[in-house]
Amino acid sequence: MSTISLFQKRREIAIFSFVCIFIFIANVTFSYTEFINLKSKDKIFTNGQILASYLKTNNKNRTYRVLKIKTDYGKIYTTINKNSTIKSNDMLHFGFYTKNIKFKDYLKGTFYAPSFARKITSVSNNISTKLSNLIKSQHSNEKMGEFYSALFLATPISKELREDVYFWGISHLVAISGYHAGIIFSFSFIIFLPIYKFFQNRHFPYRNSKFDISIAVFTLLCFYLYLINFVPSFFRSVLMGLIGFYFISRNLKIFNFQTLFLTAMIAICIFPSLIFSIGFYFSMLGVFYIYLYINHFYHKFPLWINLIFLNIWTFLAMVIPVLYFFPLLSFQQLFVVPLTAIFGVFYPLSVFAHLCGYGDFLDFVLINFSSIRLEYTMVKIQSWQFYALNLLSLIAIRYKFVAVFVVLFGILPFFTLI
Repeated sequence: MSTISLFQKRREIAIFSFVCIFIFIANVTFSYTEFINLKSKDKIFTNGQILASYLKTNNKNRTYRVLKIKTDYGKIYTTINKNSTIKSNDMLHFGFYTKNIKFKDYLKGTFYAPSFARKITSVSNNISTKLSNLIKSQHSNEKMGEFYSALFLATPISKELREDVYFWGISHLVAISGYHAGIIFSFSFIIFLPIYKFFQNRHFPYRNSKFDISIAVFTLLCFYLYLINFVPSFFRSVLMGLIGFYFISRNLKIFNFQTLFLTAMIAICIFPSLIFSIGFYFSMLGVFYIYLYINHFYHKFPLWINLIFLNIWTFLAMVIPVLYFFPLLSFQQLFVVPLTAIFGVFYPLSVFAHLCGYGDFLDFVLINFSSIRLEYTMVKIQSWQFYALNLLSLIAIRYKFVAVFVVLFGILPFFTLI
């Protein structure tokens, strides 16, 4: 059965675009109204949960403590004395000054504000905190507990662990994204299917098992999305999955750029702050390059070759955009393709191990793995190069040779290591 496109006429595209723009403007206007109300007061008292508490040293060699606080006004960064005992998951009552807060930063949902009159009221006891503590309790090594907490619950990570992640180029594996959603969906489907079949054969044989289980798994993914506080990359993947599910149920084309751009427009009009999210950008771009490969080359090779080429293709295509924001480049990052394949087994295995109370069974291996340091360098990607690559990527939708050029361009930075 052949599939059809969602939009048959340009008029339909125009109407959809108009609705998205209208919703976007309405949400931005609402945020601006809240911002004006915030700025109408010189200082505000509020309560918040400490998401992160760490030491930082500036160019003048002054060390201070940085707090990242989740509040009703967004996530607030503030600085305090380095000797403060305020730590992650503390509940804080404090005041902050609004004078230097800009609307752009407020719209992002994360901004800096000087604070005062800080008082710890309690310790966070929500579900996410309880799960994080449960995960960390299975690890004697603090960094490993932090790693798994970030992997499962998207909790903030320390500078040391962040450097380990950058050296290996595995940010896309640690940050909860579409790859994780795909694994969760697949394994949940495999687990639920035989259970559902048992009852279906006896009580409701007329039901579509794939449809019903998909609904159940998407409900699970939505709850998980709420639990991890709507991480942008994971939100993109869940939204795109729901759109894809709707397309399949209506016999509409799914593997095309229309699906991707549709997802982006819906996501941004609902949450305008995603315009400023690097994680959302990387998530969309990664899927874009996957679609680019499918569009030009997928039909030319057998499945097993496509799986290899697709991973190499996506890795090389993402090199320049990633270096623009995170300029560290190392030989270790060349191993990211096999590591991505291994992660497909490691992730569900580690979830099962933590459910059984043996989450530390691979800690020794991971500690030694994270300590490896091969030759590295810092590569500065100019703004014009970054924007030119993004423009060429869009042109590559039509021209295959441009797509090849864009991907091969990702090899060049590695010559700086020779």
